[in-house]
Amino acid sequence: MTFVETVADGLTGLDRAAADSILLVNGIVRDTATVRAELPLMNPLSPLAVRCARGLSRSPSQTDLGMLQRLFPRQEALFLNLELAVGLASSGNRRPLQLLESAVWRLPWNESVLAAGLVHRIWGEDVLIDWVEEPPANATVEDLRRVGWAIGEYGGLRGVDKLKAALGTTSGAERPAVQGAVLGALSGRTR
Repeated sequence: MTFVETVADGLTGLDRAAADSILLVNGIVRDTATVRAELPLMNPLSPLAVRCARGLSRSPSQTDLGMLQRLFPRQEALFLNLELAVGLASSGNRRPLQLLESAVWRLPWNESVLAAGLVHRIWGEDVLIDWVEEPPANATVEDLRRVGWAIGEYGGLRGVDKLKAALGTTSGAERPAVQGAVLGALSGRTR
């Protein structure tokens, strides 16, 4: 990294943004002005754009977060959107929630539960409980059980109790989300 640090100060424009992004991704604090200036001009499908977004996301200032928010989402730029969403979400910005909600309800089991875990970690289980209270019209029993599983897995028995209270049930045996939450909570206790 010493070489990149030494060379970076003599570069300008896109070359400087490339060097600074390498340093930022590796935890070396730099002025992010060049990265912020160049990122919107880059091809959103390029690896450099993805690395620049990742660099800005490492330890973003309010100005960096503003840039991430203005760029999110970019059409057809899956990897760039992922980095932008991670940067925004890890700072508590609610903008990626719509994307994560879609992931929770539509992706296969493992990916869905991981997305729910991210939501739980950053915004809390109340967001997941709200989603269970008002699921998408096409949500299946299995979908409700899976989201319930995530609530139990990450929130434990306290999460199960909060879900029961929100759904207005005492036992919850008839509610797929509560069934899943109980199983999720119990699975966490077996470790």
